[in-house]
Amino acid sequence: MVFHALSLMGHAPPAMLDSLLKRLPPVFQLHDCTPQNVTLTFRALAVLQVDVPDQVLHAVEDKCLSLIRDFNGQDISGLYWSFATLKKRPSVQLMECMAKRVVRIQQDLNPQDVSLIAWSVTTGSWHLSESEKEQEEDLLLNGGVWLRRSAAVICEYSKAYDPTPVMGALEERIYAIKDKLMPRDFANVFWAVTRLGAGFSNFFMTLCEGLESSVSDWQLKDMDPRDIAQIVQALSMNHTCLDENIVDREGRTRLRNLLDILANMCLNLIHKFNAADISDVLKAVVHLDWTPKMQAKLVKSPIYSYLT
Repeated sequence: MVFHALSLMGHAPPAMLDSLLKRLPPVFQLHDCTPQNVTLTFRALAVLQVDVPDQVLHAVEDKCLSLIRDFNGQDISGLYWSFATLKKRPSVQLMECMAKRVVRIQQDLNPQDVSLIAWSVTTGSWHLSESEKEQEEDLLLNGGVWLRRSAAVICEYSKAYDPTPVMGALEERIYAIKDKLMPRDFANVFWAVTRLGAGFSNFFMTLCEGLESSVSDWQLKDMDPRDIAQIVQALSMNHTCLDENIVDREGRTRLRNLLDILANMCLNLIHKFNAADISDVLKAVVHLDWTPKMQAKLVKSPIYSYLT
């Protein structure tokens, strides 16, 4: 709980932090150490952006593996988020256990749990980079026995870190709670689904339905402009949302109405937008099929002043 308190303060004296980190491995070995103890501590390290030593990381993994059956939604989402934020790659064994736990408890996940897990599985540094994928193919095709073994290890990582099973479980859960998601939840999940591509078009449409039913209840004064900009950006990047081969005419009409509502929000929040928000909205203006009336409003708005 000391680390949690330090994370709330946003700072930890280096000497104190070093001393506390040395104490963590034996503390995690205690019999009465709970999933919440481990995940809150690990999350605090992520908030503080600590360069976690290997021995601490191994202690976290060992304890999580021994307690994974007791993890609830908050525990598992916090674990995913911490690994992604710290840019640490979990072991294959832990990653597989985390994914299985998400699938098993999917009915208990709340909107924030879904949001954090979706963001993490598509953001975390555990995914193979393009260079690693090329290395895998090269080793399999041209390598000797030892090199092919190395490639097999990479293949094992690739399979363990496949986000499809986890995202499939989240899609089922989203369908049940889509009317309860907050703007930040929508922003994170939209971003994750868009990044995963066309294979998740049904998931994307489910999110659009939830957004359509929720957006009218949002209070502009409570809105973070980054969330709206990110949602609009995700819609503009997803080329299936207005594809007549995927979405019927009624669905496309509803989506255009939704886009206009979001555009109005952008117009009302323009004074709060930073450069990144403006950039995202400008890209959306170019790529999205907003109605002529709304396009005219956007062109006359301060948004377009950033083009000149």
